[in-house]
Amino acid sequence: MIRTLHGLRGVAALSVLFAHATRTQFDASLGVMLFFILSGFLMARLYMEKPATLRSIAQYAIARLARIYPLFALVIIGTAVLNYFTGANIFWLDIAQVSEHLMLYGSAYTVWTIAVEFHFYGAFVLMWVMRGKGWLTDTALYAAAAIMVVVSFLVTDGFAKISLLRYFHVFLIGMIVGVIAARAGSRSVAIANWLMPCLLIAYFIIPSFISNPVIPGSLYADPVTLLICAGLVWTCAIGVENRTSQILSSPLLYWLGEISFGLYLLHRHAIWFVKYETGGFGNAALNLAAILVLTAILAQIAYVCIEQPARKYLRKSGDALLERHLPASSNA
Repeated sequence: MIRTLHGLRGVAALSVLFAHATRTQFDASLGVMLFFILSGFLMARLYMEKPATLRSIAQYAIARLARIYPLFALVIIGTAVLNYFTGANIFWLDIAQVSEHLMLYGSAYTVWTIAVEFHFYGAFVLMWVMRGKGWLTDTALYAAAAIMVVVSFLVTDGFAKISLLRYFHVFLIGMIVGVIAARAGSRSVAIANWLMPCLLIAYFIIPSFISNPVIPGSLYADPVTLLICAGLVWTCAIGVENRTSQILSSPLLYWLGEISFGLYLLHRHAIWFVKYETGGFGNAALNLAAILVLTAILAQIAYVCIEQPARKYLRKSGDALLERHLPASSNA
């Protein structure tokens, strides 16, 4: 993982935490959009130019499952139990909703995005195969993204909350960024060098203090915000070395990027504990600091005790299974 992109993942997680913890004009959708673009970018960068064989697709599926599902499943089950016994309303999730979330079609607050993410992973396999057959050319990818941007702009509210069609253009834009960034030359680096700090400032200023997307309430369809987030990923991906990239790749932001999934899934639990179980500290800044520290502690524990061991186990088990049924020497 490129260090600046890792730091940008940390920024996305902090954006969502800040929006939910402070209830300001800052829209949590901004952080989610950045996560979706990063997902599209990484899928294109890591897989799309490789042969889409049965073995490579199986390895891809195992890697995606191992990366996200274990912690997600435990958080869903644990949250439902916690809500049941304490009367909390984290994610507004109850026991009856557990199965639909584990089957990746649940739509509770915040965790609905995980279902959408997995739906994109499934759709990406088809695009990957099409790319290998020469059907999904760069031009076709650009055209598909343009069409989906227009569709989202016109009828976004007509799609269900977790419908991939509502967000597909965001992932496609991320894929395009991955394709373009892989071919960046010295001129692109020079442009990105001054563009990166401008875009990072715009990321916080425009959606935060001018809460007026082109389509009110539908930040995912706002073209300005899409360009800002896509531009940020592009500038971080092509090797710019300036003060902004140094900040994004700093040890602190890199660490936050490393535990970003836990930050994303567990910050509402910290908000519940600080604001409702302790009664808060009588000061918004202190409350925010306590929420941030507690979330980071929970996320680090989850990363060390759940995410890392689960990934290693599932990937090792998956590799062993593939060697038995789809050995590397086969032509599958």
